[in-house]
Amino acid sequence: MELTCEAPRIIKDGSHEGVIIGVEYREKPYKYMDLVIEFDKIKLKAGFPQTLMKESKLGKLMERFGVDVQEGMQYNPEKIFIGQKCKFTTVREGKFANIISESVKKEI
Repeated sequence: MELTCEAPRIIKDGSHEGVIIGVEYREKPYKYMDLVIEFDKIKLKAGFPQTLMKESKLGKLMERFGVDVQEGMQYNPEKIFIGQKCKFTTVREGKFANIISESVKKEI
């Protein structure tokens, strides 16, 4: 495999708009669900603990996307999020930009 060296991409702090193109799950060091968001030909991830309750980060995210989160109900994050346009805020930490997870919301 050959890799091509690319110019660095500078993502400015502030508000952005994009599309959720994927949902990924990770187990280590904790169980998290990541939204893969694409904007300006760049992909970033926003992580949320997999705990789903009305008041958890994931529950609040789902409600920002119009889902009525109810105890005992099951939800499919891929069906809820993939293809949705969204708004979010980034902050740079060193050379890398991070999405503030609480800022991710459905673009209306």
